[in-house]
Amino acid sequence: MNSKDRIKKNALISILQIIISSLTLFLVYKLVLDRLGVEQLGLWSVVSAVISNARIGQLGLSGAVVKYVSSNLALNKRKEAAKIVETAFYSTLIATTALLIIIYPALIWFIQLSVPESNITEALALIPYVSTYFLVITSSSVFLSGLDGCHRYDLKGYIMIAGHLLLLVLTFFLLDSLGIRGLIIAQIIQASVLCFLGWFFIKRILNIKRVVPLMWNKKTFMSIWKYGANFQVITISQMLYDPTTKMLLTYFGGLEITGIYEMANRLVTQARAIPTTANQVLLPYISEQYTLNKQNNIQLYKSTFNLLFYISTPYYALLALFLPIIAWLWLDAYQTLFLIFGLILIFGAWINTLSSPAYFSFLGVGYLKWVVISHVIIAIINLLLGYIIGNVSNIGPAIGWSVALIFGSLLTLVASHKENKILFKDVQPIRKMIFTLMVFFYLLIFYWVLIANDIQELVYIFSFFSIVIFFMLLVPALWYFRVFVYSRS
Repeated sequence: MNSKDRIKKNALISILQIIISSLTLFLVYKLVLDRLGVEQLGLWSVVSAVISNARIGQLGLSGAVVKYVSSNLALNKRKEAAKIVETAFYSTLIATTALLIIIYPALIWFIQLSVPESNITEALALIPYVSTYFLVITSSSVFLSGLDGCHRYDLKGYIMIAGHLLLLVLTFFLLDSLGIRGLIIAQIIQASVLCFLGWFFIKRILNIKRVVPLMWNKKTFMSIWKYGANFQVITISQMLYDPTTKMLLTYFGGLEITGIYEMANRLVTQARAIPTTANQVLLPYISEQYTLNKQNNIQLYKSTFNLLFYISTPYYALLALFLPIIAWLWLDAYQTLFLIFGLILIFGAWINTLSSPAYFSFLGVGYLKWVVISHVIIAIINLLLGYIIGNVSNIGPAIGWSVALIFGSLLTLVASHKENKILFKDVQPIRKMIFTLMVFFYLLIFYWVLIANDIQELVYIFSFFSIVIFFMLLVPALWYFRVFVYSRS
């Protein structure tokens, strides 16, 4: 299979995986809401966010595995690629375990700080379960990253699909008897299956004869750790992303608001994963080509950026149009707060998606300066704005997160153009601005009519016809802006 066919197959399977995982997570969250309530969902969300700070134990090695496995396979060094995967696995497992033990008192303190007093005992009881899940899923990420480096996004996609379907089935059976612990136990089993299947397939691809991973090499560790150190800065910065936002939301608004935010955030995150994952499959290809000929991938970047813009802009607009329907299906009610969180997060996700070609281009060639800087800036702005605006409104932390994400994404985008000497006129900003204004104007009319006329009971019909009209306007608009020229390129 040639590179183009392989990239197409990987992209399609990755998108399929995201769609199926989104549907299963929708049903999982629906089960939790119906059986336990939004407050329990918020409690699980906060505890998981606090413990996710132990990501620092990954040492940034998952990102390094993608690059170095891909580079070594391009040079036909299969044994070296296998050594990288096993070394990264044991390094991640040991470091994460040690860190979880060391920071346990801090986890208790953070939970006591962010969770309402009436829920503290229940939250503390969840720590061992969530910590176990996090340890297993973190370790399994090394094997799944190894599959990415082998250009086997298709295998990874199948594994992830199986894992999400298993999570849905286990949640259905465990939730009534075990409560929110049932969801976490289902996650632990899911993560264990992902770890087993990831190792099983990476072992076959790299011709590893050992039944279990046994190799750890100091020289290999030092080589990938140097690259992973930049990812470690990113990981530390991400500790001030989702965990900070949820802790501030709980502090200023309570667990119920955090639960609603969790649902809106999960929806937008899963939606964002479709275009970004399709773009991410180019990462091993960029790394491989850079290893072989050291050429810049400027033309690839331009084509990807143009196509992604004309796909992601109407894509996120459609998500915004679907929000009222999703609120009814998910929450059994017209939930204004869910719509507000959704719109705030969608705008940030749109800008972030546009920066993904630049982001993955930097990762592919191993130039992480601007990636690291943007992550650090996002973390600082998120913390400061989240707290400042949170004192004014309980949705302030969500606004702070979106603003921070937009600023950091634009920084990565501008830096990429500067480093590669790409002029903004080369990507036709005037056309894109006009197209964007048309889409935003349509959304403005939609929500003005929805809110001003109080048509909550007719939201299904109104949203349906609005989506139909949007498509009728979209097709001639795309033709006018010649998007199909970009798709052929």
